[in-house]
Amino acid sequence: MADWSIHFLAQMGGTAALLAVAGIAMGRWLWGKINAALESYTTAYAQEAAKIDARIGHLEELAEEQARLTKIVETIKDQIAAQAKSRDNRWAFWKDVYVGLIKDTTGWIRFYTNIKQMKPDVRVEMSSDAKVKALDEYRTLTDDFMTHLCLARLTLATEAITAVDKAATNLLMPTDPLLDTDLQKKINAYIDLRNLLCVAGRNQLWDTLETQTKSAAEDQI
Repeated sequence: MADWSIHFLAQMGGTAALLAVAGIAMGRWLWGKINAALESYTTAYAQEAAKIDARIGHLEELAEEQARLTKIVETIKDQIAAQAKSRDNRWAFWKDVYVGLIKDTTGWIRFYTNIKQMKPDVRVEMSSDAKVKALDEYRTLTDDFMTHLCLARLTLATEAITAVDKAATNLLMPTDPLLDTDLQKKINAYIDLRNLLCVAGRNQLWDTLETQTKSAAEDQI
């Protein structure tokens, strides 16, 4: 009995030792697997982190480039707006000059037409008050016309200046208020000037040449 017990315990001891050895070997194998998995995870994490950092850096560069391009675009937009405003202001100034000159010529036409409609004896016998009134109107028309002419030269309204230069000879000719022929010549001179100013204004303000206007009118017929 004692020999059997000892043999049994010896076997049990050997089995335990074998299990212990097997357990240790299994533990080492599992630890190796776990360690390899951790190292693989750590390596993968580091690589992904590097990729993420690279992407973030790329996005930051794109953001900076976008900001730079946005600033450039805004600058260009501001420059275009400033140029458009300057062009609009210049156009408005030219328009005012042409409108002023056309009003002036219309005033001159009315002034000389009113005198011409009077009978010669009425012109001679005009009262002092009527003569003063006529002289005041003459001075006002002269001042307005010269002012608008100077503004035309100031604003480089070249078409208007050219129109006035063409009519200058007839405009400056002396006029006898008692002669209907002289008055009619003066009226005709201002009518011609007004027509020239209308054409000049259309050319300069709308970049539409007279030939193009005539062609468009003929196409509509």
